[in-house]
Amino acid sequence: MKTRITELLGIEYPIIQGGMAWVAEHNLAAAVSNAGGLGIIGAASAPAEVVRDEIRKCKELTDKPFGVNVMLLNPNADEVADVIVEGVESNEKGILSISQGSDGAKGMVLACHDRDIVNPYTDNVQKTGYVTMDGQEVHKFAVRQVSLCIEDALEKAGLTIEEIDHFVLHQANIRIIEGVAKRLKADYNKFPTNLKNVGNMSSATIPVLLDELNRAGAFKKGEKIVLSGFGAGLTYGACVMNW
Repeated sequence: MKTRITELLGIEYPIIQGGMAWVAEHNLAAAVSNAGGLGIIGAASAPAEVVRDEIRKCKELTDKPFGVNVMLLNPNADEVADVIVEGVESNEKGILSISQGSDGAKGMVLACHDRDIVNPYTDNVQKTGYVTMDGQEVHKFAVRQVSLCIEDALEKAGLTIEEIDHFVLHQANIRIIEGVAKRLKADYNKFPTNLKNVGNMSSATIPVLLDELNRAGAFKKGEKIVLSGFGAGLTYGACVMNW
């Protein structure tokens, strides 16, 4: 079965295994990959050395593509991310560095409450939880934290703002993207957007924009690209990659 997903991931079937903590270890991930899907190792709260060992064991069982699900709340998330990308040479295509984190103290400025539990033995009236957002606080957080996160990722990669060819950011709104570009003192022409065509698609914005740019031939081999996003939690992340 050939689809855009199978072509991008180098797999036979458009099936991606869930990153189930402690269940999705190397045996399951390798079996899914060998069957034609994309096996996923669930890092859960494991330390970096455990994840490194799981990756090694998975490679012994399959030569097919597989992935690692990194839980951002894992206290070892940065070390796990380093393990995943270690060994990538700066002149090769691939991820050069990752920076990520969260600010739980401000978590409720963008949140959705759980639905109430309906108890058949009481007269409870179920209330639907809606997404709530403090727009000004989210805007300030995003501009500040995304900028800092990108700077941290660039420092880890040993690169400067000027050396980056494209900044592909979460398409929340134009003002945030403009704010990040201004704070970084970067050329705004390096910040592509597709908001006017598709709006904010939540976690899909970065991969969709990346795919659109790739199909349009916007990337050249060896170019340096920064990906960065943020969301509920409040969480944030950035990575630097060679195309």
